[in-house]
Amino acid sequence: GQLLLPNIGMRSYPSSMLRPGRPVFSSGGPCILIAREALEDIRLPNGDYFDSRFWCLAEDIDLWLRLMLRGWNVVLAGGCRCWHRNSVSFGGTRRLWNKSPALQRVAFRNKYLVVSGTLPLLTAASFFPFFCLSDLAITALSSCHDRKAFTASTLAKWDALRMTSHVWKKRRWILGRRRVSAWAFTWRLWKDIGSWFACEFLHRRGPQPHAPGSVVPGD
Repeated sequence: GQLLLPNIGMRSYPSSMLRPGRPVFSSGGPCILIAREALEDIRLPNGDYFDSRFWCLAEDIDLWLRLMLRGWNVVLAGGCRCWHRNSVSFGGTRRLWNKSPALQRVAFRNKYLVVSGTLPLLTAASFFPFFCLSDLAITALSSCHDRKAFTASTLAKWDALRMTSHVWKKRRWILGRRRVSAWAFTWRLWKDIGSWFACEFLHRRGPQPHAPGSVVPGD
C-alpha cells in the first residue's frame, strides 16, 4: 500500500485486528523493535542497516522488503503502545503536497529506488501497471495543491536514473542472498497490500496509537 499510495492518509488497524502475533507487512519506521540477528542478516555491504542514500522517506520500506526476502516475519507486539507525532522533523506536515519541493523530490525518488533496487523482477512486473497509474495520480493530485510537485516528480526520475549503478549493485546483492522465492514473495506482498486496503477503506477509523512490530524468524 505504501508503495502505491504514499502519504495519502495512512490509518491504524482497527482494534479487532490488533491481536498479539498478527503478521503485518511492517510496523512503520518510528515504532519498531527488531532483533539484532535480523538487522545483521540484512546489513548492506557498506555497513548500512537503513540505506543511507535514501536519507529519509521509504528507507523503512526498503528495510522491511529486505527482511522479507531473507525470510523474516514482522508481527504485532500486542502489549506495546507507541505514540508518534507525525512528521515533526518536516514541520508536522503529513500530506506529500504540504512538504517542501525538496522533500517531495526525495519522496518520489525513493519510491522509484525501492521498486527498481529491491523487488524481484516478477514482483516489479506485477506492480508496474498499478505503480505507473498511482505515480501519475499522486503527481497530478500533488500538483493540484502545489505546482512545484510536477517538477519535483520529474527531477526525482532523473535522480533515480543517475543512481542506476548503485541500484544495480544493491539489487544483485539483495536478490543473490534471498531465501524466499519470487513467487512466494510476490504473493505475500500482494496479500499484505490487500490487507492494507481493507484496513484503509473497509475498516476506516481515526488515528490510533500504533502497536510496534517485532521481527521473528520465518517458519
